[in-house]
Parts: sequence; structure tokens; C-alpha cells
Amino acid sequence: MQVPIVGSNEAVTIERPDFVFDPLDQWARIFREALALMDFNGLAVFDAGCGSGCEAIQMLRQASPKVVVLNDRSDRVMAVALRNIAPYNGHVPVRSCVGDVTDVLARWAGGKLDRIIGCLPQVPSGGCDLAAGDTMAHEYDEQKHPEFRRWGLGLLFDLKASARAVLAPAGSLVLVHSGRVPERIRAELDGRTGFRETRIICERMIKHHAGTPLAYLFGTRDEVLFADPDKRKPLSAEDAEAARLSFVAGEIPEEEYRVFHSVLVVESVPVW
Repeated sequence: MQVPIVGSNEAVTIERPDFVFDPLDQWARIFREALALMDFNGLAVFDAGCGSGCEAIQMLRQASPKVVVLNDRSDRVMAVALRNIAPYNGHVPVRSCVGDVTDVLARWAGGKLDRIIGCLPQVPSGGCDLAAGDTMAHEYDEQKHPEFRRWGLGLLFDLKASARAVLAPAGSLVLVHSGRVPERIRAELDGRTGFRETRIICERMIKHHAGTPLAYLFGTRDEVLFADPDKRKPLSAEDAEAARLSFVAGEIPEEEYRVFHSVLVVESVPVW
């Protein structure tokens, strides 16, 4: 398949087996939009959940990092990423670390990192066997990462907690966040892990994926769901979930399923 390089007229050709997260997915595209706005020259960059390798390719086509460290929990996904990156990398050292990102960072001995980037799952697995298929690209093991489970932030919580020890003094995290999570919860997450948000690099509205239930938001007063992509029509979680269920049941067509939320790429830094 071909994947455009954001900020250029170039497209790269990669392999993308079914078990690898689709780099043309809206979340992945928004992530690369944010990366295209950043400078990675001379930096040690850790790519958490590297998937197909397209985010690393985006960086390598726009900058010359000091080193790129790829991480994914699946060894077969890592093999695909390395094959995809090779034709588009001139001279930047690329390392690979397979395993749960929090375990990898906990035993990290590769020197301080300038940036840790990631478009990571924010839906709890609900007890599913993540190794049985490509669900690991969309879901995380909440038994291993139980904090902030209601909000789907367990993996991000533990990633932030692990990242503090390995980031350089001026280092930062650049992570994708679901706009379904209120800003106050992101702030609480940062407070608990010793980070502070410095900027939202990129924010886009998308249609809510109908496969993700919204009952966990019932009762919240935060305006995080909308009936339009312009944020003019706030939607309660209860009404949004009713619309989602109607669409899943085939009672309404695609054009009538109108539940939207934002996707944000957020940079944060440790509070020392």
C-alpha cells in the first residue's frame, strides 16, 4: 500500500499485513500530521507502538534524528516495521525493542531519550486475548494497566510513570489522546505521573468508531461528544450511545450515524 508523507508530495510504499494497524486510519494520520510539525534533528526518539513503521518513516523523511528506537509488543509487527523502514532510511541508526512499552522503559539502559512518541491503544481489552489477533493494535491489557481504566488511560498512565526516569532534562512525551477524555482527566493523569501539558500540537474531529461503547461516559457533564464535526451540537453520552447501538444494529445508515469527538496529539514534559 502507499502512504503519503505529510508536508510533501511524496508517498512511500509499504507492506501492511492484516495484523498491523492501518497507517491510513484517522488516528494514525492525525499523529503523522503532528509529527510533521516537529523538529527531530539530532534527537534520540523512542517510538512506542511503532506498528507499520510509518511514523518513523515520516520522521526520517523530514529530519535526521540521532537514533530512532522502535518498540512494539509484537515481534511479527516489529519485523514488518523494520522491513518497511529500511528502504527509506539513509544513515540514521534504528534499534528495536519488542515488549510491553512499560517493561521496556523500566529496564532501559540505552541512554537518555529526547522524545517518546506514541499512538497507543485507549480502549481496555475487556479480558480478550490480545495475542490472538490484531486487537493489540486497538486495545490494551487493563489487568496489567488498571489505573484510570474508566477512561482508557491505563497504558498511558504507566507509560508516563516509566518515562520520567529515561527522558533527558529537556525531553518530552508526544502522545495521541482521545477527545472523549475530558481535559480535567488529562490534567489529573499528568498530576499523578509528574508531567505537565505544554501544548496541543494537532487536534482534529473524527466520527466516533461504532465498535467502541460509550456507556463509561454516562453521567459526565463534560462536552466531549458532538452531533456535528464543528462542535456546535454537544451530545450527551446517553444519546451518543443510543445512536451507536442503532447504527450497529443496522437501524440507521452511515450518514445518519453522527457522533463525533476530537483526537489530539499532546506534548507534555516532566515536572522536576
